[in-house]
Amino acid sequence: MRRLALLTVIVIVGRGCSGSHSRSAPSPPMTTTVPSSPEQLAAALTKRMVGAAILPPRSRRTGPITSAMLRGPWETVGGGNVVTAKRAWLVPGRPDDVSAFLDEHLPRGFDGRGSHGTSSSRTELVEYVIDELRRLPADVFAADLQIGVEARGAESRVNVVAVAQWSPRRPTDEFVTTRDRVAVVTRSGTGPPAAIPRRVVLTEPGETRWLVPSTS
Repeated sequence: MRRLALLTVIVIVGRGCSGSHSRSAPSPPMTTTVPSSPEQLAAALTKRMVGAAILPPRSRRTGPITSAMLRGPWETVGGGNVVTAKRAWLVPGRPDDVSAFLDEHLPRGFDGRGSHGTSSSRTELVEYVIDELRRLPADVFAADLQIGVEARGAESRVNVVAVAQWSPRRPTDEFVTTRDRVAVVTRSGTGPPAAIPRRVVLTEPGETRWLVPSTS
């Protein structure tokens, strides 16, 4: 009888313990939206690039830029399809010192100074530097990190602007394969109309060598 009573107590306690821990329903799996269009890919690239800038110590985030000269971007390649991501900072030091720091601290994955200039009005003067992305992803034909610096009292206000320009994907029937015997290429550019053939018919692959550099 004693053994039976002891067994009964153990079972009751065990059931009580298991009932004190309620199990919640499993959470649904987190889903991540993967960019698919060229514009979405370029926008995702700028969000990664804007965080690559290397700024002086004790830099701190600030609100959106309202200055017309500091808003950026300061340079873009012709052709449109531009997406940007921006991040504003307050940085200790004068603009000349901040620009010198930027020149000495190239972000990883970027190739040197693509440009270094100023943008000014009667009341504003902005110095900017541009770092070009070394490897461009598919469907992006230009990408760089542009950093503008403007004096603000004893500090400098810095606007980091990531810029990417994307190309629309072409229909598959526009690609020339080895099975094609004739290709019709439309060439566009600037200059006198007589110097820009509007329609070119090619029957030999080697003849495209003179055309490709002119369209890059």
